[in-house]
Amino acid sequence: MHLVWASPGTAAAYRLDNRFADGAVLVKEVLAGEHGRMTTGQANWASDATKVWFVMIKDAKGRYPGNPLWGDGWAWALFKGDAPDKHVATDYRKDCLERLHRAISTSRRFAEAAYARPARVGSNP
Repeated sequence: MHLVWASPGTAAAYRLDNRFADGAVLVKEVLAGEHGRMTTGQANWASDATKVWFVMIKDAKGRYPGNPLWGDGWAWALFKGDAPDKHVATDYRKDCLERLHRAISTSRRFAEAAYARPARVGSNP
């Protein structure tokens, strides 16, 4: 299961102008999955075990152009569930984009999936 967390105000600000404000923080938490047979049949669910956290900080000013952990308008970090206090990424292109999805850096697909406006009950999507 993938969960997306954001710093306070990030989703509301994004919905206003379809862009992330400088300094916005996004965290994608990837949980391990479990499965088993239940009375209703085969089931899958997220466990309590976090596999990884991808952390992104919006850098609209291009503060660190030569740093391999900063690029495409974001600062990038990767932490593993078994060592949450140790940053393991060395190059965002290799360690973050390849694992997180290439679309996250340049398109709105990530934001649209994470911050999509919920449909009202009884309305057409």
